[in-house]
Formats: sequence, structure tokens, C-alpha cells
Amino acid sequence: MGVFEEFEYSKCLDYLSKREVADELKFLAKEKEQRIFIELTDRDLENIDQGFALFKKYFDVPLEYRDFKENKITVGKQSYKLFKYIFQNKEFIEKYGIEKMKVISEEIGRYKFPNGKLYFCISLNYNDFLLASTKNNWTSCINLENGDYKRTVFGTLFNKGMFITFITDLSPKEYKDLKSYKMFLRSFGFVEQSGKLMTTLYYPSRTNFEFSKDGIELRNPQTEVKSKYNFDIVYNDKRAFVFPYIDKGKITKYGNNYCFVTGCVGDRYEAKVVVDDKLLSFDDYYFFGSEKGRVKKHCDICDTESGLITTINGINYCRDCLPNHKEVCSRCGETKSCRIDDKNKYICDDCMTEEDNICPVCGTVFPKTRMHTCKFCRSKHLDAFGRYMFYDKKKDNTYTYSKHLLLKEGDIELADDTIIWDDVIGEYTKKEG
Repeated sequence: MGVFEEFEYSKCLDYLSKREVADELKFLAKEKEQRIFIELTDRDLENIDQGFALFKKYFDVPLEYRDFKENKITVGKQSYKLFKYIFQNKEFIEKYGIEKMKVISEEIGRYKFPNGKLYFCISLNYNDFLLASTKNNWTSCINLENGDYKRTVFGTLFNKGMFITFITDLSPKEYKDLKSYKMFLRSFGFVEQSGKLMTTLYYPSRTNFEFSKDGIELRNPQTEVKSKYNFDIVYNDKRAFVFPYIDKGKITKYGNNYCFVTGCVGDRYEAKVVVDDKLLSFDDYYFFGSEKGRVKKHCDICDTESGLITTINGINYCRDCLPNHKEVCSRCGETKSCRIDDKNKYICDDCMTEEDNICPVCGTVFPKTRMHTCKFCRSKHLDAFGRYMFYDKKKDNTYTYSKHLLLKEGDIELADDTIIWDDVIGEYTKKEG
């Protein structure tokens, strides 16, 4: 099974064969395999080698970058192995201690570039996008093998203004049917509104730098900047579209289009998924841990996996099965299609009166007043209805709480603070003792 089939993007290759390229990136599209490689000099590398920056931070000794790359140091006329010299230096031993120096040397080694020819690559090749954090000497949450957010890397393919940059020694790497190059540092880039090419944080060092060479100008966002091009929403085989991981950024909707804003200082990235044009949290849609990548919920009636699942009375319904669900009406006693009221009772449409209102936010039936929404939606305090999830091991399914209950928030108590969630029965219960 290929990667696209494994991740439910079986139609993706057809899209990629027809995908447009932004005008600003057409210089890449005409290159062999849509990649440009630029050989880097020691001077280029000295400014971006995070290992060298860390060495200078911890150890105050005169050292040329070329010597650092070759792991040596010259004192007087005598040449030494760099870290052997450091570990024999009494000043540093006294300052840090041997154990701390071991930790420091491991940190430097993690980011230090290898000694040899290195190249800066800017690419539109989908293999490079998908293997951005896979089969390197380091990893991240978008590693296709075990990353928590590995599915988000596919979202980078669906914006014609995105590209990837990385530093490589041209050593090949493969994962299933994908082929790329070993990456010592990489970043996703994009075309911002004015047409400039921008890069986000470089991994694994999580640093920024600007690059200007051979006519290529790459900048860093100094303030919030918006992508010039929108995402093409191409649903996967499970009718979901997963947006890419954007450091210090957020997905934004303008009208019917989605783009991203990055350079958002203080903003925590939150992965997003679109399911039939409804924006959902990635964490609510997919499992983590040993179940990474599995959709959390499926319909108990037809077994369809979907993010658009409604839990009613402990049963999950997909959009197609929901209109057919029936409950016992609390007013007439007949089994019919029902709504829930603000007292957690079921009411069929035939028993609705002029004294009943339907909340336009959550659909709850409540007594007619001058208020347009129910008391739960008006409250500033969290309502358990439809918000809290629990996993039923016997059914191998995830459910939301389907009764109204106002919860405690801050120092204000609207609910008994001895109420706790019971994963086994899928209800809130009284804490014993």
C-alpha cells in the first residue's frame, strides 16, 4: 500500500498532476523534479549552524567555523580533538561539571552540521513535503511513522503558494513509495500577500534565518502576515481535509476560502480539520497514542466514520442516520423523532406548542421568553452537553455527553463540585466519599 492510500488520499495524485503553481514559484516548476540545489560555503553555514551558535554560547574559546566542522581546535601550534580538549579544560569543568558538559555536548551534536558538502534546496516536489520530518536523524510531530500530527503534512500539498526548503548532503532517503533527501534543517515556505517568499521556523533547531543567494530571496515574518493563496479543499477518502502544521500561525476563513496567517506571536498552533465545510479541532476528530490517525467517532447505525457525529442518549448518529433516530416523547409517550428540552426530556414535533422555543445555537427546546437562545447558550459557564467525550471500550467508539449540565467555572459554583465523569457508564456521577 502506498502512502497516499494509507492516509486515505487515494485521489491526491490525480490532483497533484493537475495542480497549478503560483506565478512567484514558476521558476521552481520548470526545474528537474521541481528542485533547486545551491551549494553552501562555510560562511553560509556559519550563520545558520545552530550547533556552532550553542558552542559559542557555552564555551568562550577562539574557534574558526571550519575547525568546528572538522571537530578540532588549535591552541598555539598544537591541534586537539575539539571536545576532548573541552572536557580536559579545568575552567569549563569547574564552571559546568562533567555531567552538565555531557548534556551540553549532546545538544551541540544534535544540531551540528556534518563535515562535508552541504546544499540548500528549495522545492515543490511532493516527496520532500511529505518526508519533511521522516527518516532524518531527528523527528517532529509530522513524522509519517509515528508523529501525533502526521496527517497534517498532507495539507501542505493543497496550496499552490507553498514550498519547502532544507539543507542536505544529498544522501537519499526513502519511506514506502516516497523518495527524498536527508534533511539537517528544514522549513515550510509560502508566498505572502505582496508576493514575497517567506519561511516559517526551521526544524529541528526551531530557529529563523533569511536566505539570499543566486537570485533567491527568502524572508521571515516580522509581524503577522497572510498567505496570498487559499487552500484547495480536497477531501480525503473519509470526507475530511486536514490543514498543515503552521508554526506561530492559525487557519483563517475569508468568505468561503481558507488561508493561514503566521508570525502570530504568542499564538499556539491548533491543528484543524474541515469536514463538509465545518471546521473542527484535529484533537476532536483523530485519536492519539497507539490509535494515531484513526477517526474517533463512527455511527452506531451504519458504521460510517465521520467528524459530524451526533450523540443522542448514548448512541452515535451520522448525518444520514440522524433524521431517522427516534426517542420516547415525554409528552405523548410515542416513539418518534424528538428534540431535547432544557430539562433533558425528549419532545416530538407533534407535541411542540406556541409556548416552546427552539434554540438556534444548540437546538434545545425551552419555554418561550423574550430570549432567543436557551439558558445554557446564554450562560458564561460551561455546559457538558455535546462537549465532553468518553471512549467506550466495548463499542470501540467515542461519544459526547448528550444531556445539559452546567459545570463549575473558576470560583463560581453552578454545579456540585463532587460531580465527576465516569468513563465506564458515560455519565456524570457523584464522587463517592
